[in-house]
Amino acid sequence: MKYRNFWQAAPSFLPLSSVPFQLGAIPVALHLVCIPDVVAGLFPKEEDWSVWKTRKKLFLPEDVFPEGFSEAEKARFHGFAVAKRQMEWLCGRMAVKELVRTFLGDTRTGAGIAVENTEKGVPFLPDFPEYALSISHGGDYAAAGIVLEKGGTLGLDLEPDRERDTEALRRMAFSEEEWAFLSGKPEREILRHWTLKEAGLKLVGQGFHLPLKKLEILPGGMRVNGKEMEGLFCWTADIEGGHLLSLLYGKVESR
Repeated sequence: MKYRNFWQAAPSFLPLSSVPFQLGAIPVALHLVCIPDVVAGLFPKEEDWSVWKTRKKLFLPEDVFPEGFSEAEKARFHGFAVAKRQMEWLCGRMAVKELVRTFLGDTRTGAGIAVENTEKGVPFLPDFPEYALSISHGGDYAAAGIVLEKGGTLGLDLEPDRERDTEALRRMAFSEEEWAFLSGKPEREILRHWTLKEAGLKLVGQGFHLPLKKLEILPGGMRVNGKEMEGLFCWTADIEGGHLLSLLYGKVESR
């Protein structure tokens, strides 16, 4: 594997911000949304919105629903069974709509910006199918990314930085070659590597239909079913407040 270009020199630090921003190389636009901030804005009384992480369900009246959501999207929101899933979905879609307006020059309202999913659950923009899209959520945040170059590919994963059973991860997720690279590294870096694997699963459009050990993140890049995937970059960030964000993006060529 070629070692140059794939790994960034060190993780970036991302301050809390809802402002969309853009990476270099193959350009990728990202947007983070803080879920508790959105919930608090929709429900002025804390006792109404503090349940968002519970199994209770939220109902949003028409007059307080965020601007830019179609009737079909509102129905989709109310179709989720628990508040946590409702808000993760809502904030992820908010992030996508903001990216499309900001970086793709779409002058329509948010309600006209559609997001659909393939049979395997991969999100895409039916009006901009040539621009790769990825959405993730974890802990207090939802994030979306779009490759701003036609024909690109993208996988994004967001995770709260919490204690994990790294031995269980080793057995379940990492190949022997991956673990040889990770062995002895701090737990946080093992978690970061896990986020890159999840981003990789999204990038190849297989989700967990692909066995975890068949997709490897190695010092020189990504390998799927033993084939090296050239043309990829990785980018990872530590988000203020204790979250990790990882991306794999580029124009893939398998060898």
